[in-house]
Amino acid sequence: MVTRSGVPVGELGPLRRHRFVSADAAVAMFLGAPGVDFDRFRRHLDRRVSQDATPVAETRPLRGLLDTSVVIDLEPIDPGVLPREVAVSAITMAELGAGPHAAADADERARRQDRLQRAEAAFDPLPFDLEAARAYARIYAAIVAAGRKARGPRAADLLIPGSACAHDLPLYTRNIDDSRSLDDLVRVVEI
Repeated sequence: MVTRSGVPVGELGPLRRHRFVSADAAVAMFLGAPGVDFDRFRRHLDRRVSQDATPVAETRPLRGLLDTSVVIDLEPIDPGVLPREVAVSAITMAELGAGPHAAADADERARRQDRLQRAEAAFDPLPFDLEAARAYARIYAAIVAAGRKARGPRAADLLIPGSACAHDLPLYTRNIDDSRSLDDLVRVVEI
């Protein structure tokens, strides 16, 4: 609330962009704006932009989930082999959070802490929710059906594909062996 001499005169709120706004609101936003001649605008664009209507193929997927191995080794990876937008799972954040505590020396602990803080600043992780838990159960069943071990240290490695499956995202990994036998459930991309 904004006051003048103790008298309320207005209210401040955060400005938020919306994907969709009412037509009335859209028109109102442009009332009083300087006019732009559409024909002149179009002529200027046409002079500067190719009119070839052939679509440019984008071969990279729009989105994907990075597993912990990719986040740890992110610097040397060519962004062109990753999807245009990437996410991480809450499980990856948990593994990164445990990393400094598992380090044997102070230098390694500091490097791992730096990695964790950068990941925390960059990502709002996908939650491991009920859908991810259900997907994990399917992942677990596929691993067991393939005659592989699905418990012990490998359990966390299977939670991340569960997140990818639940969110219908391809999983990008440097440990392709962890995700063998999952082709029917999640697309796994080796980096």
